[in-house]
Amino acid sequence: MQQALVQEAHAAGLRGARAAEAVRAVQFSVVGHVLLERNRERAPAQRPDEPGLWGGDDRGIDDPAPARALATPPYTEKVFSAAMRAMVDGLLGVPDSPRSGGC
Repeated sequence: MQQALVQEAHAAGLRGARAAEAVRAVQFSVVGHVLLERNRERAPAQRPDEPGLWGGDDRGIDDPAPARALATPPYTEKVFSAAMRAMVDGLLGVPDSPRSGGC
């Protein structure tokens, strides 16, 4: 995996320590995402669950949109794509992308 990622980092113009940093960042993020996703699938039901935690009153939040969004289960593919896009853009020094969207 690391060798393939080094080739991708080189293709993106990264060299040396920056290439190694990018490889490890992507590797750790991917593995972490997979582990978290599997844990959510296998873990016993949590109390309060996400709707219970974020539902009801505004919880003192000035902007209720995040609370509404967090009250629903995550769409893990969208979360993964947003995280990878943000991380890779940051590692490559890409300015904020217009395609960046919420999770």
